[in-house]
Amino acid sequence: MIKDKHKRRILIIYTAIFVSGLLYFIVFSLIGRFPSCIFYVTTGFYCPGCGITRMFLALLDGDFAKAVTYNTAAMLFIPIWVIYSICYYFNKPGFIRSTKFFYVLFYTTVSFFVIYSILRNIPGFMFLQLD
Repeated sequence: MIKDKHKRRILIIYTAIFVSGLLYFIVFSLIGRFPSCIFYVTTGFYCPGCGITRMFLALLDGDFAKAVTYNTAAMLFIPIWVIYSICYYFNKPGFIRSTKFFYVLFYTTVSFFVIYSILRNIPGFMFLQLD
């Protein structure tokens, strides 16, 4: 059984992420321009997170296909991590709580994002780049 301390921590983390994201969208929507990716501006390469803002905006517009083109990796792993957290929070199923499962999921996610960020900067993989 998950301790109440861990449940509280999970709720605090997800609430902080949600509120931060909401404030980000409100502030920059009022300004009328979202900030550019600092990594892309300085290096000319796409980072693993490039396109996530546009992805969320496309999702808010209901355009799932467009959202996938902006950041395929995030579209794949954000729902997986949300489902994992919900299952962990409600203690279902039992294998979710295992440390081994967490590390497999964590390292799979990190590996996928590293490979994704390398591939999207190779000319032969233009379909992974932003418009």
